[in-house]
Amino acid sequence: MKTTPSPDRLKARQKKLQKLITSAGGLGSLVQGGNEESLESTGSDGLHEAKIEALDKLVQGDFEAMTEDDWRVEAVVVEENCRQVSFVVKGRFEDLPEPWLHLNEGRFRTNIELAIPAIGRVERFSASGLSTKHVGTGFIVGDGLMMTNRHVAAAFVKGVGSGSQLAFIPGISPALDFGRELNFDPTDLKGTFRITGIRMIHPFWDMALLEVTDVPREITALKLSVESPEDLISRNIAVIGYPGRGNDRSAKALELEEKNFGNIFGVKRIAPGEIDGRENTISYKHEVFSMIHDCSTLAGNSGSALVAVDSGLVLGLHFKGITLEANFSVPMHELARDRRVTDILKFEGSVSPTDDWETFWKNPVAEEAVVVKPR
Repeated sequence: MKTTPSPDRLKARQKKLQKLITSAGGLGSLVQGGNEESLESTGSDGLHEAKIEALDKLVQGDFEAMTEDDWRVEAVVVEENCRQVSFVVKGRFEDLPEPWLHLNEGRFRTNIELAIPAIGRVERFSASGLSTKHVGTGFIVGDGLMMTNRHVAAAFVKGVGSGSQLAFIPGISPALDFGRELNFDPTDLKGTFRITGIRMIHPFWDMALLEVTDVPREITALKLSVESPEDLISRNIAVIGYPGRGNDRSAKALELEEKNFGNIFGVKRIAPGEIDGRENTISYKHEVFSMIHDCSTLAGNSGSALVAVDSGLVLGLHFKGITLEANFSVPMHELARDRRVTDILKFEGSVSPTDDWETFWKNPVAEEAVVVKPR
């Protein structure tokens, strides 16, 4: 890493590593047999000891002493031990391995699987209308109302803001499909529902609200949390969505992609993980104080819901990830502070409103995101 993580994230990563060490039976056992490329500047002699030394700095809270190589060791260890994903088959997720066995039963499984039906694959129809192309992920948040990312909606919507400022791009027909599970038939469009309206393209956050026709009655809108990211650190979550082939084609990213996802993309999966707190990142040429998480995601996960496994509430909206660094989401807490959003959506609870984004609403600018390709 080029910069030291935020204090909240440091605490979350320290706690996570301590749990992994306990589960493995010690720091030495945790790094034994790990990926030997995690310390590129270290030869084979002393590699094991170098990893232990790097991780021990984090365990002891000696954050200032950690080098970029040390952070990379920690990131790889967490990736190798925590970043599992699971297919959704007939509305149920396949059992997860350690350290996520507790999600396979009881209320945790129930809460995750109650959320699964409301999450769909955002698509656009082919010119023939006989098949579709994967664009991203979205989820139902109200009567015929879907939330996704602004950069997902940009595949078929032009404009920013609301009302007359927005329009569909001519010649593109978008849709939402709640199925698209493992081994799906791409020509089966029975579960594909057209996106026919645009309620909002948020000018600050990477969020869009779109209208979907004929959503089945049995699909219940997900409930939205107002809890702040600061109060959610280390909370267990599941990211539910449709990971596609990653944007990062570096050797390490490809290795992790193959390990976690195989060569199967664009189907419904869940990825367990934790909230790591807050961190600034660039989104649409401005800085946002996003909520970060450590679930395994790829391109196509854009617009995925971060579901709290203990409550079933949506905590965030995933919008991008950086390999071996962080995944970023729009906190529901922040959206609940925007009067224009709460005029449309119902949240579980309330928070004090803010005018922080009034300048963006009054002068919305349609522009491309920069720095890191969103996903």
